[in-house]
Amino acid sequence: HYSRGSRFPLLGMAYPVYGGMMTVELTAVFDQRFRGQRSLTVDIGGETLPANDLFVQDGAISTLTVGYARAIDEKTAVGLNLGRYAGSVDRTLTRTFGDSTSVVQAESYQSGGSWSYSGYAVTGGVSRDVTTFLHAAASATWSTDLHANVASGSEGSDHSFSVPLQLRLGATATLAPGLALSAS
Repeated sequence: HYSRGSRFPLLGMAYPVYGGMMTVELTAVFDQRFRGQRSLTVDIGGETLPANDLFVQDGAISTLTVGYARAIDEKTAVGLNLGRYAGSVDRTLTRTFGDSTSVVQAESYQSGGSWSYSGYAVTGGVSRDVTTFLHAAASATWSTDLHANVASGSEGSDHSFSVPLQLRLGATATLAPGLALSAS
């Protein structure tokens, strides 16, 4: 089996607008690069044959978000991001049968397809200087269902997946000039 990390974790821009900060981000959210192989035996016509399955999945689902953040007083800032999920994933399962001297001869086969994904997300956040040496922040991300639409000519059907509510909390404490401890 193999699985790798994101192709690109984050690409973003920020620009000061109307006393706050406008952002545009492209973020990999569900990178789905996977390959798995297994050997097994299959009963065909009362005879057991050796077989190999190879499953390959490749694709990614990303979000494109536009956001705005602004200080509401000297110690507190709030922000809001609106985003759209987009991407596609290709999946293939190939079964091959080993050399067989049996009467039953099985043909190799392949199945799979492509799905495109879509959905929306909203993130709200707040940050605050709690004391002169402690800064805290929190955010919540709510998403619509993630819709997977099968491409024409592909095997399979459309699906929808719920994306859980994401709650985040973090803090940074200044321990000394130039030294800070962060936790989330």
